[in-house]
Amino acid sequence: MRSEELRFGEDERQVVDLRLPDRPLRPIGLFYIHGGGWYAGKRADFHGHVEHFAGLGYAAAATGYRIDEETGYRDKLADVTAGLDRFRARLAEEAPEVDRIVVLGSSAGAHLATMVALGATDAAPIAGCVSVNGPGTMLPWPDQDANIATKISWLVRDGSTYEEISPDRQVRAGCPPFLFLLAEYEHLFPHDQVRELAGIIERNGGWTGTEVVPETKHGFVYALGNPATDRALESISAFLDRLQEPASH
Repeated sequence: MRSEELRFGEDERQVVDLRLPDRPLRPIGLFYIHGGGWYAGKRADFHGHVEHFAGLGYAAAATGYRIDEETGYRDKLADVTAGLDRFRARLAEEAPEVDRIVVLGSSAGAHLATMVALGATDAAPIAGCVSVNGPGTMLPWPDQDANIATKISWLVRDGSTYEEISPDRQVRAGCPPFLFLLAEYEHLFPHDQVRELAGIIERNGGWTGTEVVPETKHGFVYALGNPATDRALESISAFLDRLQEPASH
């Protein structure tokens, strides 16, 4: 397994940590986006996942993005998109057999992964998205966690609107398959909003899977070596297997 740092900007967080396994490679590359309320967290949070899947033959990467309080939604999405472009370019150079990409994230990273997937184009397609404890909407809701409400308000200081940054307002026909993994004791992003997002995707012709992981709380997915995370990894692997079936190509 080889490790590389792919830089896409001058900020210390504008880096993609890439793991390339020894050949043969799977046809799907995995691109992880960390959480942390959009203003915390680090790409190393997903190194365990990246190394796990690299050990299974996947080219896998974890990206950083700017988290300082002066940044808004468009900055973060631009960073994630630039990191993804850098990942694509490196795969084209080193592993052209990897011809599809799945984006994955937890919490705020799940939000950004979802927005990347929903905004994918024919020129830069996304094969699938895994959202772990991400939001179904970014519009204000009753009993919204005060800290989350504050961080979302920071995101739109750049002139973005709540509708622009809200996944349920961005669904289109032809969006990629989604896997939603939910913590049983989730307290930040209501399950019913995620299920509503899944329903919107399906009504637009997309495929989704939703699974509640028992005995888990928000952020559970990072730490490997416990039954809950093992189950999440198995669910992600099953999703990837489905995408590699001939009819899914």
